[in-house]
Amino acid sequence: GTKMYIGGITGHNNGTVSNCAVKATLSGNSAAYVGGVVGYQSAGSVVNCVSNVNITSGGRTAGLAGAVAAGSVNSSYSVANDKAAVAISNSSSTINAYYVADADCDGLGTRVATADANNPEKFAGFDFEDIWYISGEISMPWLSSMRKVVLGDANADGYITLDDVVMVAQHVAGWNTDIVLEAADVNGDNNITLDDVVLIAQ
Repeated sequence: GTKMYIGGITGHNNGTVSNCAVKATLSGNSAAYVGGVVGYQSAGSVVNCVSNVNITSGGRTAGLAGAVAAGSVNSSYSVANDKAAVAISNSSSTINAYYVADADCDGLGTRVATADANNPEKFAGFDFEDIWYISGEISMPWLSSMRKVVLGDANADGYITLDDVVMVAQHVAGWNTDIVLEAADVNGDNNITLDDVVLIAQ
């Protein structure tokens, strides 16, 4: 079949793709290069990207890039169904990428076990000062630039659950400071108190 380039951000990349997050289901024909971020990279870079993708078909398939002919994939990681970070790469390319999986997958990238994916030490080269963060040591790395402040989402995991109530309650009790302060201040009075705990619980 005709070669297809399919990516969550772009099919064919020869520029810079940075600071992106992809959640998608992707598929292509048996000749397709399918990647969670880029299908086929002929030059340029993918940097500081995260993908959470389900790839159902294709020839060369991977969580970040189907093929990297040139350029680099750096400080990025993917969570994909039994897929490595990069399917194939020209040996001169720089691949400093990770994939979260519980068994080794064919392709390139450093595997991080699901149980270890909340440990910043497993993602060497990631800038956890300015670009990435791990919320409350319960989440996988996330991009600081995409940290949406949702009222009540104290751990910034994108959901408002009992975990947020507990975190804010612990903060009020004085023994947990690791919360997104803006999010925890539900009533907007610039103090995080039991009132906020009650509002989130409701």
